[in-house]
Amino acid sequence: MKIRIAICDDQEIFVDHLEEMLRQLDFGNNNISIDKFTTARPLVDQVRSGNGYNIIFMDIDLKGDYLGTDTGSMIKALSPKTLMMYMSSYENYFEKLAHAEPFEFLRKPLNHDNIQDIVYRAVRRLNYIYAEYMYTYKSHGLSNVVNLKDVVYFESQHRVVNIVMNNNTVSRFYDKLDMVERQIDRICDFFLRISKSYLINLMCIRSVRSTSITMSNDIELNIGRKYLDHVHETIKNIR
Repeated sequence: MKIRIAICDDQEIFVDHLEEMLRQLDFGNNNISIDKFTTARPLVDQVRSGNGYNIIFMDIDLKGDYLGTDTGSMIKALSPKTLMMYMSSYENYFEKLAHAEPFEFLRKPLNHDNIQDIVYRAVRRLNYIYAEYMYTYKSHGLSNVVNLKDVVYFESQHRVVNIVMNNNTVSRFYDKLDMVERQIDRICDFFLRISKSYLINLMCIRSVRSTSITMSNDIELNIGRKYLDHVHETIKNIR
């Protein structure tokens, strides 16, 4: 995958430094291109023209026509899939950031290890957004295919597996959840077993409690006792 990155900060020396940091990081098997901006208007014009970016590092304290959060809000309206990384030396922007749809907030000065962790999570999210993860199952003698990104969770009821989709439809087929889990592990890495009965899509988690998880369809699922430590450790490492 070609990952297009933009850096927008009114301090040119900072822009150059961040570019150098990014070029030293591990983006997996993906190629990257980096464009640099010291004002917001050319960046917005570039996105408006259809030449958008996968990741944008945006200075909140941007001087000029637009503030950083205002610029980010405009970009998200034009390009909803863009991941916005907001940067500042201060932390009093949380209310504004909520409206600007941040993927991450970075405190200046930037830390190499922190940037690498954020890049890892961003690449993982981009792979999820742009790739298709097709799963085939048989029901009533017919083969059916679903995109795993559209699945909220798999539920096991004896020998029947329910596929609960994000449009609230449910499909059923005969199999063991252990077998389904092994098959899905060969396709993608964003499903997690939380009990004997549930295999959930990590991208569809709405909230997490000590012994339960609420999914994007507002269904609360209990975490099995023997799965608790692994579930919480896994979720902590992806969020």
